[in-house]
Amino acid sequence: MRTWFLMSSHGCHRHFCRIQEKDDDFYRQFALVLCGLDSLEARRWINAQLCALLRHEEDGSVDEASVVPLVDGGTEGFRGQVKVCTYVVFVGLVSL
Repeated sequence: MRTWFLMSSHGCHRHFCRIQEKDDDFYRQFALVLCGLDSLEARRWINAQLCALLRHEEDGSVDEASVVPLVDGGTEGFRGQVKVCTYVVFVGLVSL
């Protein structure tokens, strides 16, 4: 409970629902998305959703203001893991 108090005092909010139920504007409001999802399907969906929110400049480059980094922490059986994901540009390709 103390951990949640510290997190909530810094602007962290929990949501107990299917992440697919939230609209694009919900995800655009964040500077960072921190996930503790237990479903590979949901983790893949949020990754794709954040990629879909990227806006591009007229020259094709990514609008830096549209990037929402993802900190993905989850479990796969008894193995836990944490990944920090943001976009990387290689020869015109956007990859996460």
